[in-house]
Amino acid sequence: NGAQVYDAQEDKTLLTEGLPPKLALPMLQFLKTRNVVRGVYIDGLGHMSLSDYEEIDDVAATPATSALMRRSYQADENLEDLTQNAASIQKIIAFFRNPEEKQPVIREIMTRFPGYAVSSSLGNNIEINAKYATKGNALRFLCRQLGIYPAQCMAFGD
Repeated sequence: NGAQVYDAQEDKTLLTEGLPPKLALPMLQFLKTRNVVRGVYIDGLGHMSLSDYEEIDDVAATPATSALMRRSYQADENLEDLTQNAASIQKIIAFFRNPEEKQPVIREIMTRFPGYAVSSSLGNNIEINAKYATKGNALRFLCRQLGIYPAQCMAFGD
């Protein structure tokens, strides 16, 4: 998602664009007032509150998606406490119980919370990142590191 560029050969992070807790917490509190299942990524691991984790089946399109989500997230007692104590949050994610509510929530986020990047990889989700945590920005950074022009590279993914 652009929040981290990692060099697997050297086993080191080259770039991070995370949300500090002071920006992540207001967004989590806002999303808690919406009809969504919330999660965060911290240090490459997905976390959900226990109550949200128990509702994965309500937002998963298929049993296979539900199984994937259960492998991708761990249940934690208090998502807000976990977020508050993290150095940085890579991503906030929200899965909508009613996909028709997604666009109005995106518009509200864009109006009330400038400084975030909002994207979506599924029909019923949104992903909220730091403003500059985009795949395009990460790719431009990587091209500079490698000394190549962006026109000389190709990227793919979700």
